[in-house]
Amino acid sequence: MAISTKIHQLKDRTVTEYILSNDSIELSVLSQGASIYRLLTKDLDGVKADLVLGHKSIEDYLLNPCYLGATVGRYANRIAGASFILNEEKFLLSANSDANCLHGGKIGLHHKNWQGEIDGETLTLSVESPDGEGGFPGHLKVSVSFTLDKDNVVISYKANTDADTVINLTNHSYFNLGGHESGVVFEHELQIFADEYLEVNSEHIPSSKRSVVKTPFDFKVFKPLVAGLRSTDQQITQAGGYDHCFIVNDNGDDLKKVAIVRHPWSGRIMTVFSTEPGVQLYTANHIDGFEGKDEIYYGRYPAFCLETQHFPNSPNEADFPSTVLRAGETFNSQTIYNFSLTHED
Repeated sequence: MAISTKIHQLKDRTVTEYILSNDSIELSVLSQGASIYRLLTKDLDGVKADLVLGHKSIEDYLLNPCYLGATVGRYANRIAGASFILNEEKFLLSANSDANCLHGGKIGLHHKNWQGEIDGETLTLSVESPDGEGGFPGHLKVSVSFTLDKDNVVISYKANTDADTVINLTNHSYFNLGGHESGVVFEHELQIFADEYLEVNSEHIPSSKRSVVKTPFDFKVFKPLVAGLRSTDQQITQAGGYDHCFIVNDNGDDLKKVAIVRHPWSGRIMTVFSTEPGVQLYTANHIDGFEGKDEIYYGRYPAFCLETQHFPNSPNEADFPSTVLRAGETFNSQTIYNFSLTHED
């Protein structure tokens, strides 16, 4: 494996693009937001394609309102009412999704230009969030490492704090296994290893745990995304598609298989492994009509996200797996994207 760099000089900062490559995969990661910028793999004919959506320019990653490829936090997903109570103290967060806090609020980690370090075949990006930033307690130090292991993209997260806080980190890449320029993801076939999902209200806050059986959320066996996206189920129509957290079976903190996605005509398969108890399926419901990289215009449903994470609003839900990080403790999480090919008939 090799790692090279490319410098992008912007008005107020220098953004470094790190390019990791081996015989199977080429992965580009930006220091801005610790964002996956390109991810190239081969199809059945040996032709490489870039599988992730991206912005037209590096400058666009400074705001990145759709979080394309970004490492998001301090708290991925939503916290209801932009507040939570920890150690009998109430913390008020910045609201940026109705009255709720989404992906860390108005000053999320994706807005920061992370510091990079290359150690052998591993790229590690690090950032700090001071006590009180976005309303969150504790001075937080976060690092995310990227490495390629044969057909795997391995992402490892680590964090520590000097005061008790809450944390939930994920990568927000938008995937299209046919290539980011290939249009809607209707034909992608998805399997998620989850018997339950979190039903949400109109503001995407979990209201209850529900069985996936006899619902558009039943991906226990492979099913094309189009079947669910055309459903009249209230949860689908309310969100305009999928934007829901699935409760991964055997949802302890060991590494386990979370989901598999197959793309019929390219033959690409992506298998997701994670230590996280949940995975958010999002079908890019609100991306429609902006120009991305390579002069490609993205319409509606151009990609899917599988955001491995703890559950939304966990700080306010006592029966959800805890997202509390105590002072002096270390948060660790890992997600692996494995890429393979089907056999031709």
